[in-house]
Amino acid sequence: MIAVPDQAALRLVAALRELGIEPDIETFAQRKAIQKLVYFLEVFGVNLNFRFGWYLHGPYSSSVTHVLYDNSEMLKMAPDPSALNSDERGKIAALRSFLGEDIRSPDTLELLVSMHFLLRSVKGSDYTERDAVDTLRKLKPSFSEQQVQKAYQKISTLS
Repeated sequence: MIAVPDQAALRLVAALRELGIEPDIETFAQRKAIQKLVYFLEVFGVNLNFRFGWYLHGPYSSSVTHVLYDNSEMLKMAPDPSALNSDERGKIAALRSFLGEDIRSPDTLELLVSMHFLLRSVKGSDYTERDAVDTLRKLKPSFSEQQVQKAYQKISTLS
């Protein structure tokens, strides 16, 4: 008996494919990239109903992981064209344009999403954007000051 994929999985796979990304979860790098892209899909207004918290590689949603693994057979199926509306496709196109070549780099996606998450978390608090940048440098020392500043500049354009 073949399991029927749930609506969340259909929409998630359709959104990733609209971005030009196959929902492949075989390697850690692929799973990390998908996590970060789903975060950005939510930021850009494609409501997939996933919530993110901070984890080792930045924002992470266990729900995304569960949906992908629970529907792993469906990942190989043809996308459902009715899973997304034209407004959502436009938002996905805007995300694809914003990311450019960064869409293919799990590490750059991690840096960008982490920067966005931390900057969003300081809004309305006593912390400053500089505090968020400094926090990111401490949490992710593998990224250079130049990489962090470049990510900050890119994310700052989203306001």
